[in-house]
Amino acid sequence: MKKALFYVFIFSCVYAYGQEIEGYTYDDSGRVPGVRISNLTQDRVEVSNPNGYFRVEAAVGDTVHFTSVAYDLYDLIVEKKHLEKKIVVELSISTLDEVRITGYRARNTAIEDLDNQLESKSKKTLKDVQTYTDPPKGTSVISFNPFLTCLKKTPSLKSPLLSS
Repeated sequence: MKKALFYVFIFSCVYAYGQEIEGYTYDDSGRVPGVRISNLTQDRVEVSNPNGYFRVEAAVGDTVHFTSVAYDLYDLIVEKKHLEKKIVVELSISTLDEVRITGYRARNTAIEDLDNQLESKSKKTLKDVQTYTDPPKGTSVISFNPFLTCLKKTPSLKSPLLSS
């Protein structure tokens, strides 16, 4: 009886955690490679191969995101039918609204002049930055002397260990 319960437990675990969805990602012109497939529920991530094929662990009720640079986000809530056969995910190409640029003025500045301006600004910025240098040999990296001097000057914080 114990063996039977053990086998039922093992097979139920394999069934529950061994499920996955698989299929292809498409757009209007064919298969789409390099799509990121993220199972948010199980924290799993895969990428579709050069043929647009993907396979990711999933269970009924999981939320799976399909994302790619040029495409709109596609969400899939996994149902039992998705686990039983390969699926096809059709991605929509994302389009941007028209952008109008006004007040643009072209400058005829040589690249060398821009490089010199950048170098000049960088040097000014670096002068204000404190850099770490290796301490002289035989000294410690952290000096507590200013802290201890401050404590010696504060009467309420004096202790026998600080008196010299």
